Amino acid sequence: MLDDISYIVVVSLSGTILVEALVYKNVFKTELYSTISAKVNRYQVLEDKALKNLTAVTTNKSSTSKQIQKATLKHTVAKDQTSAVRASLSQLGAKYNFLGMFLTFLTYRYLSSKYYGISIGRLPFEPPYPINRLTSRGLTDLPSTSLSFFFIYMLINFGLKSVVKKIFAKMKGEEPGQGGMKDVINSPGMKKIMKKFGYKEEDFEGINEVLGMMPGN
Repeated sequence: MLDDISYIVVVSLSGTILVEALVYKNVFKTELYSTISAKVNRYQVLEDKALKNLTAVTTNKSSTSKQIQKATLKHTVAKDQTSAVRASLSQLGAKYNFLGMFLTFLTYRYLSSKYYGISIGRLPFEPPYPINRLTSRGLTDLPSTSLSFFFIYMLINFGLKSVVKKIFAKMKGEEPGQGGMKDVINSPGMKKIMKKFGYKEEDFEGINEVLGMMPGN
């Protein structure tokens, strides 16, 4: 049991560690990354100042509609500029993100071919619904306390993988999730493209909520 679980953990994490190491070496350590990162910080300062000014204008009862409109436009422009630069920073590691997704797919297919339908252990209790659908997925005609590889795989993907990403983020001096898919989706260019396909502004809130639940975002 322990050997199987350890093997699943190692195989599941190996792809993430490889991708994060490649990003750290081939993206973070480059001069281009440092240049764009510095630009992100500058634009973020300008956005914060624009927001502060907008708040001051809108809370001032003597402000005219023209002043409010001007402050709003200034903040919108600053916010779009920050989003665009953040997106360009994220795109530096885009190919590695796709590599990570591809490796995740391959890992699942490999583990599935090796462990699907096989119990890798027993739980000390019968898990409640709907958790039992994960713990015993792919297992038939076995006790309800039987443990499938899928449950361990999911724990790794939504647990330990995020820890690995946070460790590398700390090494880069970033906040966990900085430079992820959320920055790309929220960039003005990507929003413009997606809106042409029928996406509305409120749709992005739902997308961001889903991405926020994913490791590295």
